[in-house]
Amino acid sequence: MNDTPSEFNIPLVEVIDYVEMGRIVAGWAKDPSTRPETVADFKAQVDGVAVVPDRIKGVMFVQSSMETLVLRLPEENMMQMAEDFFGAAENSEQYHAPSFYRDQYEQGSGAELSKLEFLYARVGDYTIAQCR
Repeated sequence: MNDTPSEFNIPLVEVIDYVEMGRIVAGWAKDPSTRPETVADFKAQVDGVAVVPDRIKGVMFVQSSMETLVLRLPEENMMQMAEDFFGAAENSEQYHAPSFYRDQYEQGSGAELSKLEFLYARVGDYTIAQCR
């Protein structure tokens, strides 16, 4: 399930079900009172949907408004690691995107998602992505 190259040595949050992750994120976006306040709460809410590594010590939510664009920047070490890995001439490994993208655009390649499920999967992916 993990689409992260083995050469990455920083444990990443591993999303198991992107559609369900997106549904959870959509709930947090629409009702801030449902957002977890601790890592333990976060892990409980995504249990069975994502695996959260022990390196995660806090959670923070940033939500844009109609007037403000929030640019979510990757953590600097993860960005450098990804650039080094994917920029290496000897690296023949392809960039791995979650399989739901292929499933959406290549008929017969996997599970077919409804438009709403694809929306949720995209939201789940871009909200939790970590330079992989």
